[in-house]
Amino acid sequence: METCADCGQQIKAGTAVIANGKHFCNNLCRMLFEKKNIQITSSDTKIKVKLTNKRKLSKAAIISIVFSVSGGIIGANVATRMFTKMRINKELAESANEINKNTPLMLDKETQLLTAIPLDNALQYHYKLINMQLATINMDQFKNYIAKQIPSFACTNPNTKQLIDKSIRLDYVYYDKDTKYVITYSVDKDSCQQRGLN
Repeated sequence: METCADCGQQIKAGTAVIANGKHFCNNLCRMLFEKKNIQITSSDTKIKVKLTNKRKLSKAAIISIVFSVSGGIIGANVATRMFTKMRINKELAESANEINKNTPLMLDKETQLLTAIPLDNALQYHYKLINMQLATINMDQFKNYIAKQIPSFACTNPNTKQLIDKSIRLDYVYYDKDTKYVITYSVDKDSCQQRGLN
């Protein structure tokens, strides 16, 4: 019987997800394992993402380099916007790296933070509902609950509000105890303003 390369759980015969010669109990474990093997570094002029699959530069870095070399007034304006966006993405990468130093992390008796993933102008938080199975979740009740709880926290907490004020979207992605996808709820500057929580 195989063991998951990420979480160490025994994998039922015939159910393993195999990537790069490693066995995982599901795609989330594969993603988490690969996330742990990503180093994100950046400077004001470029972002370099070093992956296990040998990809050297991110799209943003390649575009930034092309625009920087092209010069001219239009190129300079575009490059300035790119650098601003890259600084924001650098902050997101740093925030995610700090959060991930402590993951997985139990937030309460029902919810475990699995990982934070920086995206382009967004930060995703992945949670596991450790005592719930997808089939038993009342989706209408759960949607209503998170639609009240997440904005009231994200739009007013100083740490998350600081990101939202920079027009960064926060995605809250939930999985059940078997790591089956449940729902994603997003909060951004507009949604905070619509609720009067800005």
